[in-house]
Amino acid sequence: KRQITEWNAIPLFNSQYIYFKIMVLLFCFTLFISQSKRLWELAANLVAIYFGFRHQRHTVLAGILMASYLPAQLAAIKLPDALRYRPSPLIHKIFQASLVILLLIQTYSCISLYQSAHFKIQVNPRTYPVYAVRFMKLNNINGNILNPFDWGEYLIWHLPNSKVSIDGRRETVYPNKLIIESLDFDATGAVWQRVPDLYPATDIILKSRTNQKTEKLPGWVEIYEDPISLIFIRETNSAVLARFNNKELIDPKEIPSWDFP
Repeated sequence: KRQITEWNAIPLFNSQYIYFKIMVLLFCFTLFISQSKRLWELAANLVAIYFGFRHQRHTVLAGILMASYLPAQLAAIKLPDALRYRPSPLIHKIFQASLVILLLIQTYSCISLYQSAHFKIQVNPRTYPVYAVRFMKLNNINGNILNPFDWGEYLIWHLPNSKVSIDGRRETVYPNKLIIESLDFDATGAVWQRVPDLYPATDIILKSRTNQKTEKLPGWVEIYEDPISLIFIRETNSAVLARFNNKELIDPKEIPSWDFP
């Protein structure tokens, strides 16, 4: 069980993921069609559908598999002559032209979306600790960082000489005990004040204050704050603390680019 939406299950009896559910109903319908079927293909689709309902992130894989399976099965349905519709050549051309127009609209909307981002990944400084990371890089502050879960990968990329406490790999890399404690620390939960002393952290990056708890972190000194992030260092880090007290730390003021990296 994760605190990440895409790992949640899909509820059965509502309109969420309605297109995926329609595809699944069509898949079930094909089981009663006499068209020949390949057992391995049926098995792959069934496994993908099962995991699609278990975890939202897998609906895409299930959709890709069903998109290659359904047309061949549904095309084999023999309709009565009374239900068959044979469009005129003009209707054929109108239908083909409509498909081309739809394709062009989709292509244009996709290109315009990425063009506005200069065909790059963009990082919003109001969402990620862009300024805080630049502060650490400018002042050569490295170490073991106790950080929020969703900032881990960003810190790994920009601070290669530091180690993060957690990132999106979760159970692949980190024990469950650490994940629970990290999430509790991020949310300033019941045991959050004890977490920094459980591990050899030298620096802490926190999301901006949502309550006054972050002012009560014994043994730590706040050296940086911006609208979305805070940085703390241990009181024992005398070198950085001396530079902080002497106002020698550089505070980045220029507006950063949104382009990653």
